[in-house]
Amino acid sequence: MNLGTTSDDLGGFVNYYAREISEAFYLGHGPVETPYTRHVLPMIRSVPSVRCAVAATAACHIANRLEDEQLKRQSLHLRLKATELLREELKGYPDGPDLTCLVCMLLLAQLDVCSGDCVEFETHLKAASTFIKQRGSDGTERGFIEQRIVWLDIMGATTSSRMPHWSPEDLTATLNKFRTPSGKREWGFDVFYCPIDLFEYIANITVLYKSEPDAIQKAILLSNTIKRWFDFFDCQPAFSTRQI
Repeated sequence: MNLGTTSDDLGGFVNYYAREISEAFYLGHGPVETPYTRHVLPMIRSVPSVRCAVAATAACHIANRLEDEQLKRQSLHLRLKATELLREELKGYPDGPDLTCLVCMLLLAQLDVCSGDCVEFETHLKAASTFIKQRGSDGTERGFIEQRIVWLDIMGATTSSRMPHWSPEDLTATLNKFRTPSGKREWGFDVFYCPIDLFEYIANITVLYKSEPDAIQKAILLSNTIKRWFDFFDCQPAFSTRQI
Protein backbone atom coordinates (compact mmCIF):
# COMPACT_ATOMS: atom_id res chain seq x y z
CA MET A 1 0.00 0.00 0.00
CA ASN A 2 1.49 3.32 -1.09
CA LEU A 3 0.21 6.13 1.10
CA GLY A 4 2.65 8.76 -0.09
CA THR A 5 0.80 9.99 -3.17
CA THR A 6 -0.12 13.48 -1.95
CA SER A 7 1.33 16.92 -2.49
CA ASP A 8 3.47 16.89 0.69
CA ASP A 9 6.80 15.20 1.37
CA LEU A 10 5.59 12.86 4.11
CA GLY A 11 5.18 9.78 1.92
CA GLY A 12 8.28 8.05 3.22
CA PHE A 13 7.18 8.44 6.82
CA VAL A 14 3.58 7.35 6.33
CA ASN A 15 4.64 4.34 4.28
CA TYR A 16 7.10 3.42 7.03
CA TYR A 17 4.28 3.69 9.56
CA ALA A 18 2.03 1.45 7.47
CA ARG A 19 4.79 -1.10 6.95
CA GLU A 20 6.57 -1.14 10.32
CA ILE A 21 4.27 0.24 13.02
CA SER A 22 0.60 -0.26 12.17
CA GLU A 23 0.79 -4.04 12.65
CA ALA A 24 3.17 -4.03 15.60
CA PHE A 25 0.50 -4.22 18.31
CA TYR A 26 -1.24 -7.35 17.05
CA LEU A 27 -0.87 -10.28 19.48
CA GLY A 28 -3.06 -12.87 17.76
CA HIS A 29 -2.59 -15.23 14.85
CA GLY A 30 -3.74 -15.41 11.27
CA PRO A 31 -4.44 -12.45 8.96
CA VAL A 32 -3.24 -9.22 10.53
CA GLU A 33 -5.94 -6.60 10.90
CA THR A 34 -5.11 -4.30 13.75
CA PRO A 35 -7.13 -1.25 14.75
CA TYR A 36 -4.41 0.85 13.15
CA THR A 37 -4.78 -0.83 9.77
CA ARG A 38 -8.55 -0.68 10.10
CA HIS A 39 -9.03 2.88 11.36
CA VAL A 40 -5.84 4.91 11.02
CA LEU A 41 -4.46 4.00 7.60
CA PRO A 42 -7.67 4.89 5.72
CA MET A 43 -7.48 8.41 7.22
CA ILE A 44 -3.89 9.14 6.25
CA ARG A 45 -4.67 10.55 2.82
CA SER A 46 -7.78 12.54 3.75
CA VAL A 47 -7.21 13.87 7.30
CA PRO A 48 -4.26 16.31 7.55
CA SER A 49 -3.89 16.12 11.34
CA VAL A 50 -3.81 12.31 11.31
CA ARG A 51 -1.33 12.31 8.43
CA CYS A 52 1.03 14.62 10.32
CA ALA A 53 0.63 12.65 13.55
CA VAL A 54 1.41 9.41 11.72
CA ALA A 55 4.46 10.98 10.05
CA ALA A 56 5.63 12.35 13.41
CA THR A 57 5.27 8.89 14.96
CA ALA A 58 7.28 7.30 12.16
CA ALA A 59 9.99 9.96 12.38
CA CYS A 60 10.22 9.46 16.15
CA HIS A 61 10.41 5.68 15.73
CA ILE A 62 13.20 5.91 13.17
CA ALA A 63 15.04 8.57 15.20
CA ASN A 64 15.01 6.37 18.29
CA ARG A 65 16.32 3.40 16.32
CA LEU A 66 19.09 5.39 14.65
CA GLU A 67 19.72 7.89 17.47
CA ASP A 68 19.23 10.64 14.90
CA GLU A 69 18.79 14.10 16.45
CA GLN A 70 17.68 15.70 13.20
CA LEU A 71 14.84 13.22 12.85
CA LYS A 72 13.85 13.85 16.46
CA ARG A 73 13.55 17.55 15.68
CA GLN A 74 11.57 16.76 12.55
CA SER A 75 9.24 14.56 14.57
CA LEU A 76 8.69 17.40 17.04
CA HIS A 77 7.95 19.81 14.19
CA LEU A 78 5.41 17.40 12.70
CA ARG A 79 3.83 16.85 16.11
CA LEU A 80 3.33 20.59 16.54
CA LYS A 81 1.89 20.79 13.03
CA ALA A 82 -0.52 17.94 13.79
CA THR A 83 -1.64 19.71 16.96
CA GLU A 84 -2.28 22.94 15.05
CA LEU A 85 -4.27 21.09 12.41
CA LEU A 86 -6.25 19.27 15.09
CA ARG A 87 -7.21 22.56 16.71
CA GLU A 88 -8.46 23.84 13.36
CA GLU A 89 -10.42 20.66 12.72
CA LEU A 90 -12.03 20.80 16.16
CA LYS A 91 -13.49 24.21 15.32
CA GLY A 92 -15.64 22.46 12.74
CA TYR A 93 -17.20 20.22 15.39
CA PRO A 94 -18.93 22.46 17.97
CA ASP A 95 -20.72 19.44 19.46
CA GLY A 96 -17.51 17.49 19.98
CA PRO A 97 -14.93 15.77 17.80
CA ASP A 98 -15.60 13.03 15.31
CA LEU A 99 -13.65 9.80 15.01
CA THR A 100 -10.81 11.41 13.06
CA CYS A 101 -10.13 13.92 15.84
CA LEU A 102 -10.16 11.19 18.48
CA VAL A 103 -7.72 9.15 16.40
CA CYS A 104 -5.39 12.15 16.17
CA MET A 105 -5.60 12.73 19.95
CA LEU A 106 -4.73 9.09 20.56
CA LEU A 107 -1.80 9.17 18.14
CA LEU A 108 -0.43 12.35 19.71
CA ALA A 109 -0.78 10.96 23.24
CA GLN A 110 1.04 7.77 22.23
CA LEU A 111 3.70 9.82 20.47
CA ASP A 112 4.34 11.77 23.67
CA VAL A 113 5.02 8.45 25.41
CA CYS A 114 7.25 7.23 22.58
CA SER A 115 9.31 10.42 22.51
CA GLY A 116 9.60 10.68 26.28
CA ASP A 117 8.43 14.29 26.06
CA CYS A 118 5.03 14.14 27.72
CA VAL A 119 4.30 17.86 27.91
CA GLU A 120 1.03 17.55 25.96
CA PHE A 121 0.23 13.97 26.98
CA GLU A 122 -2.28 14.91 29.67
CA THR A 123 -3.96 17.49 27.44
CA HIS A 124 -4.68 15.01 24.66
CA LEU A 125 -5.61 12.27 27.11
CA LYS A 126 -8.02 14.38 29.14
CA ALA A 127 -9.70 15.85 26.05
CA ALA A 128 -10.21 12.46 24.43
CA SER A 129 -11.48 10.97 27.70
CA THR A 130 -13.98 13.79 28.17
CA PHE A 131 -15.36 13.56 24.65
CA ILE A 132 -15.66 9.77 24.69
CA LYS A 133 -17.46 9.74 28.04
CA GLN A 134 -19.86 12.44 26.86
CA ARG A 135 -20.73 10.42 23.76
CA GLY A 136 -20.70 7.04 25.48
CA SER A 137 -18.63 5.58 22.65
CA ASP A 138 -15.67 6.35 20.43
CA GLY A 139 -17.64 5.52 17.28
CA THR A 140 -15.81 2.31 16.38
CA GLU A 141 -17.36 -1.13 16.35
CA ARG A 142 -14.85 -2.62 18.79
CA GLY A 143 -14.06 0.41 20.92
CA PHE A 144 -10.30 0.38 20.42
CA ILE A 145 -9.79 4.12 20.81
CA GLU A 146 -11.87 4.17 23.98
CA GLN A 147 -10.05 1.19 25.48
CA ARG A 148 -6.64 2.51 24.45
CA ILE A 149 -7.37 5.91 26.00
CA VAL A 150 -8.51 4.18 29.20
CA TRP A 151 -5.32 2.11 29.18
CA LEU A 152 -3.09 5.16 28.77
CA ASP A 153 -5.06 7.04 31.42
CA ILE A 154 -4.63 4.36 34.08
CA MET A 155 -0.99 3.72 33.21
CA GLY A 156 -0.34 7.46 33.34
CA ALA A 157 -2.05 7.76 36.71
CA THR A 158 0.13 5.01 38.20
CA THR A 159 3.26 7.04 37.44
CA SER A 160 1.99 10.50 38.42
CA SER A 161 0.24 12.25 41.28
CA ARG A 162 -3.08 12.73 39.46
CA MET A 163 -6.25 10.69 39.73
CA PRO A 164 -7.36 8.78 36.63
CA HIS A 165 -9.68 10.69 34.32
CA TRP A 166 -11.89 7.58 34.20
CA SER A 167 -13.78 6.72 37.37
CA PRO A 168 -14.05 3.05 38.41
CA GLU A 169 -17.65 3.08 37.17
CA ASP A 170 -16.65 4.52 33.78
CA LEU A 171 -13.84 2.04 33.44
CA THR A 172 -16.01 -0.96 34.32
CA ALA A 173 -18.61 0.12 31.78
CA THR A 174 -15.91 0.29 29.11
CA LEU A 175 -14.43 -3.08 30.02
CA ASN A 176 -17.86 -4.74 30.10
CA LYS A 177 -18.69 -3.90 26.48
CA PHE A 178 -17.22 -6.99 24.83
CA ARG A 179 -17.57 -10.61 25.88
CA THR A 180 -16.75 -14.03 24.53
CA PRO A 181 -19.61 -16.43 23.69
CA SER A 182 -19.13 -17.93 27.16
CA GLY A 183 -19.66 -14.53 28.78
CA LYS A 184 -16.06 -13.77 29.70
CA ARG A 185 -14.99 -10.16 29.23
CA GLU A 186 -12.47 -9.43 26.50
CA TRP A 187 -10.64 -6.53 24.90
CA GLY A 188 -12.12 -5.12 21.72
CA PHE A 189 -8.90 -6.00 19.89
CA ASP A 190 -6.16 -8.47 20.71
CA VAL A 191 -3.55 -5.78 21.33
CA PHE A 192 -3.37 -5.39 25.12
CA TYR A 193 -0.76 -7.60 26.73
CA CYS A 194 -2.62 -7.73 30.03
CA PRO A 195 -5.62 -9.79 31.23
CA ILE A 196 -8.64 -7.52 31.40
CA ASP A 197 -9.44 -8.44 35.02
CA LEU A 198 -5.87 -7.68 36.10
CA PHE A 199 -6.07 -4.28 34.42
CA GLU A 200 -9.26 -3.51 36.33
CA TYR A 201 -7.57 -4.51 39.60
CA ILE A 202 -4.67 -2.17 38.83
CA ALA A 203 -7.11 0.65 38.11
CA ASN A 204 -9.07 0.11 41.32
CA ILE A 205 -5.91 -0.09 43.42
CA THR A 206 -4.67 3.13 41.81
CA VAL A 207 -7.89 4.97 42.65
CA LEU A 208 -7.93 3.60 46.19
CA TYR A 209 -4.33 4.56 46.81
CA LYS A 210 -4.79 8.08 45.45
CA SER A 211 -8.08 8.69 47.24
CA GLU A 212 -6.44 7.63 50.51
CA PRO A 213 -2.70 8.31 50.18
CA ASP A 214 -2.06 6.85 53.63
CA ALA A 215 -4.10 3.70 53.00
CA ILE A 216 -1.11 1.38 52.63
CA GLN A 217 0.70 2.85 55.61
CA LYS A 218 -2.47 2.61 57.70
CA ALA A 219 -2.88 -1.02 56.69
CA ILE A 220 0.72 -1.77 57.69
CA LEU A 221 0.29 -0.02 61.05
CA LEU A 222 -2.95 -1.86 61.70
CA SER A 223 -1.33 -5.16 60.80
CA ASN A 224 1.58 -4.45 63.15
CA THR A 225 -0.83 -3.48 65.94
CA ILE A 226 -2.76 -6.72 65.54
CA LYS A 227 0.49 -8.69 65.48
CA ARG A 228 1.65 -7.02 68.70
CA TRP A 229 -1.74 -7.74 70.26
CA PHE A 230 -1.43 -11.44 69.44
CA ASP A 231 2.20 -11.52 70.60
CA PHE A 232 1.22 -9.92 73.91
CA PHE A 233 -1.49 -12.44 74.69
CA ASP A 234 0.61 -15.36 73.52
CA CYS A 235 3.09 -14.41 76.24
CA GLN A 236 0.45 -14.58 78.98
CA PRO A 237 0.54 -17.92 80.90
CA ALA A 238 -3.19 -18.04 81.52
CA PHE A 239 -4.28 -17.13 78.02
CA SER A 240 -3.15 -17.85 74.51
CA THR A 241 -4.53 -16.57 71.22
CA ARG A 242 -4.16 -20.10 69.96
CA GLN A 243 -7.19 -20.88 72.11
CA ILE A 244 -9.32 -18.51 70.02
